[in-house]
Amino acid sequence: RARSVTVMPKSMGRKLHNNDGSGAANKKSDESINTGEGALRAVTTIYAFCICILAAISNLMIGPWAYSSVGQKNTPLQTFTLQLSLGYFIFDLSWSLSAGGETLLLCCHHFASLGAVLSGLFLDASGSELVGSLFGAEITNIPLQLRWFMLEAGLKGTSKMLCIDLCFAVTFLVCRVLWT
Repeated sequence: RARSVTVMPKSMGRKLHNNDGSGAANKKSDESINTGEGALRAVTTIYAFCICILAAISNLMIGPWAYSSVGQKNTPLQTFTLQLSLGYFIFDLSWSLSAGGETLLLCCHHFASLGAVLSGLFLDASGSELVGSLFGAEITNIPLQLRWFMLEAGLKGTSKMLCIDLCFAVTFLVCRVLWT
C-alpha cells in the first residue's frame, strides 16, 4: 500500500498524518514530548511559573513598586530573581543556538534579554522595573507552553484547549500590549 506522510518542522520531531488506511490519521503520539524540545518547554514552563511567583512577591508584596522606585538599588529578592533569569536566558540561548533554525530576530531578542538582566545585576539598580517586566513577559509564557503540550497531546479543538488559548490571548493582550 502507498503511504503518505507529512512531517512537521525538524524541531517538532513527529509525523502529523499517516494515511495507510489503518485509521491512524491525525493521531498524536508522545514522541515529540519526549524529545529535547519537550524537556526545554518543561523547563521553560517551570521557570516562568517560578519567576511569576518571585516577581509578584518582590513587587506586589514586599516592594518597592516598579512605578514608584525607578532606578533604585536592587533588593536581595530582585537580585535573586534576576540571577535566576540570567541562568535561564543563558540556557535558552544556548539551546536555541545549538538546536539551530533560530532567526536573527529571535537571537537579537535573546541577547537583548541577557543585556537587560546583566545591566540590572551589574548596576545593582532598576531591579523593580526589570522584575516587573519579567512578570509581564513570563506570565504569558505559561499558557503558551501549556498550549504546545496540549497540541502535542492531541487536544486541539477541545474545551481545555480553548481555555488555554483564551488565557494566552488575554494575558498577552493585557501584559504585553496594554500594560507596557
